[in-house]
Amino acid sequence: MTTTSAAHTFIDLWQKKDTSPKAKAKLEQILSATPLSGRISYGKKQQQGFGVYLAAEEWRRISWVFGPDAIRKFLGMSARDICLDLGFGESFLDERIAGGYEFIMVVFPSSSTDTKQATWEGAEYFLEAHYPEVWNKISAQLPQIKAMTFEELAKVAGYDMEAVNMVGRDHATGESADENYISLQRLVRRKGTLVEVRQFLWDELQFSRLYTGTGHTMNEDGGVGPPEYMVRNMKLLDIKGLVMISVVPMEENDISASFWNFIYQLSCCIRSPGAGINTTF
Repeated sequence: MTTTSAAHTFIDLWQKKDTSPKAKAKLEQILSATPLSGRISYGKKQQQGFGVYLAAEEWRRISWVFGPDAIRKFLGMSARDICLDLGFGESFLDERIAGGYEFIMVVFPSSSTDTKQATWEGAEYFLEAHYPEVWNKISAQLPQIKAMTFEELAKVAGYDMEAVNMVGRDHATGESADENYISLQRLVRRKGTLVEVRQFLWDELQFSRLYTGTGHTMNEDGGVGPPEYMVRNMKLLDIKGLVMISVVPMEENDISASFWNFIYQLSCCIRSPGAGINTTF
């Protein structure tokens, strides 16, 4: 089995919602031969990086990915349940869908990228390597950030850190309408207080309030999810054996879900080694 066919076979099993012992055994056979990783990304059609990079925002230097343990859980799960299990919040998903964002899932052989589990240790490795211009400010605050719960830190902030993150930024300038939003450009200029560094981790790297530093995702109910990993943000064309499909993480009882599921079934992008990403509708 080629690296691309391994990812594609998993996608086929997931789309069919096959949870039979035979399907699980087939998936285990695939993962034993070719461990798989992946990511769910979101963006808009006019966004240049969407469907081009692991993280649609080209300015992101680091991306989050899931590994084989997550893949094992995904059989039988809806796209929305997968997103929730990976740490996407309910309100976040609803606001993005209402805002016209589209979602894709990419799956690829784990060996195609250099990943590290997203523990605090792994995070420090990537932060030091990819954000040298602000590493001194980050490293000065990390011990206290790691020692506090997010709720404790939010009290110190005195404002809604999630609401600030949702305001977003101008992708060209890194500036935001909210002064509390901390992009890389802003952290370079700012003092680098405890709150500023923690807001930076959320706004620039997607360390949400659900990030635990244990290397596992956590959902809104406090349930521990599969291991999560970090990787340098890469072009999808540079990831050997990658498969990409469109997904729609809407509520199961949404009246338009059946329509979007039809669109989802039609959208399938497959990358073969040495080829581009070809969309078939």
